[in-house]
Amino acid sequence: MHRHIFYIGVALAVLLAVSQNSSAADIRNMADQGTLRCAGGIVALGATDREVLDKCGDPLDVQRLQDVGPVWIYSMGQSKFMYYLAFLHGKLQRIASAPCNTTDYECFDLR
Repeated sequence: MHRHIFYIGVALAVLLAVSQNSSAADIRNMADQGTLRCAGGIVALGATDREVLDKCGDPLDVQRLQDVGPVWIYSMGQSKFMYYLAFLHGKLQRIASAPCNTTDYECFDLR
């Protein structure tokens, strides 16, 4: 009996820790990629913000992070991934992706 209560307590603690950590998309811990295929072509690191707009269109959202800079958020078609493009002085510095849906508000809460 005591062993079952212990396991339930551990399971609840793990569930609570996971739910607290998943409340925001942490761009610093996302998978990096060197390119992104958009409807208008492929963008790569070093591309200008104008090139990204021309090839990928308007982002779903733009967020400004103090230690990262402006981050443009995209979702490409039926993909279950969100793409986060970080810029510095108008040049694409980072392309990161995470499994996320456009209906999940956590995907837009960058930290």
